[in-house]
Amino acid sequence: MARPETHKTPLAQRLTQARKAIGHENRAPFAALIAVPIETLAKYERGDREPPIDLLSSYHTRFGINLSWLLSGSGEMFDDPSKAPAGVLDSQLLDRLGRAALQVFGDIKRNLPHSQVSGEAARLYNDLVELGVDLSDADAVEASIPLLQHRLRRRLEQAAADPTTDKRRA
Repeated sequence: MARPETHKTPLAQRLTQARKAIGHENRAPFAALIAVPIETLAKYERGDREPPIDLLSSYHTRFGINLSWLLSGSGEMFDDPSKAPAGVLDSQLLDRLGRAALQVFGDIKRNLPHSQVSGEAARLYNDLVELGVDLSDADAVEASIPLLQHRLRRRLEQAAADPTTDKRRA
């Protein structure tokens, strides 16, 4: 079981958030990408050491991280969300996918608790990525939503028909 992450400083917490937003859940591949030993990155992300300014600057130049956000927490994480790396979740897209999930649940007369809407939106997002849809193409995303809803409806119907499935987790 993984130990919970501890951050001694707000900067350390934002460094971790940035790494994960860029798409690196684990430190090792990200450390290799930015050419920093994993132990050193861990120290930065725990707040045991302050990263050098050139490393912080590389978060901006390579990944579009807003330095003001990184250093102070003010503003948005990315300077320009359209330049954020692939895989960075767009909150408007997640809202749209959450509404699509709610519509499917309503259509089949099932309740989707508000606490689970974001989970269903994330599943639909993953389905969208799996389809290979260009997430920067709003028309392609919108055209794909009926297919995503169909897949969700089918998944829910299959779960309801399978007596071994925990229907609450479907």
